[in-house]
Amino acid sequence: MSNKLYRKEGYIGGVCEGLSEWSNIPSILWRIAFVFFIPAAFWIYIILWCFLKKQF
Repeated sequence: MSNKLYRKEGYIGGVCEGLSEWSNIPSILWRIAFVFFIPAAFWIYIILWCFLKKQF
């Protein structure tokens, strides 16, 4: 589990990959949560994409 949240190399911005590494929850579960369970998911994803630094 990482202390800092970063975007990683992944699909559409790498937000779910970064969340996966940070939380030890598989990225596919983050993607499912963003698509089906979080009503404001689009805006949350865009905000994370804009403000998280990219880790190489």
